[in-house]
Amino acid sequence: MSYNQGTNTYTELVSDLITTSFKANGLTAGVTYKFKIEARNTYGYSTYSNEIAILCATVPSVPATPINSNALDQVVFDWTASAENGLSITSYTVLIRRSDNQFAEILDYCNGALASIVTFTECKIPLTTLTTSPFSLVFGDSIDFKV
Repeated sequence: MSYNQGTNTYTELVSDLITTSFKANGLTAGVTYKFKIEARNTYGYSTYSNEIAILCATVPSVPATPINSNALDQVVFDWTASAENGLSITSYTVLIRRSDNQFAEILDYCNGALASIVTFTECKIPLTTLTTSPFSLVFGDSIDFKV
């Protein structure tokens, strides 16, 4: 099995493999690798297979514990960006606890798919939104949210 890191020069990754699967270690997150394989028997080697390109990436890390604060007539929800792990973060899901203890999104103010929210990792929600149904929070209630 051989691979390249976008240089169009292949490096042998492993030889004399007797299984049909292999786990490559030591790859760099964010790099697209191209792999190809060849078969061997007593008479020699086959030609290489078609190559397959694979981006080395995993799911993002869990965001750090978010914080909220009041700013005049709104609540500001803020969190630290997750580690990307090889591929850019494209959205967050921001959930706020309702009065029935279930979590819900408020897409009008905190749509985690918007580029501005992904970039600044912050949402601002009017207090009036949180004091009406389905949130129905009252003065003194905690405002719990998760990202």
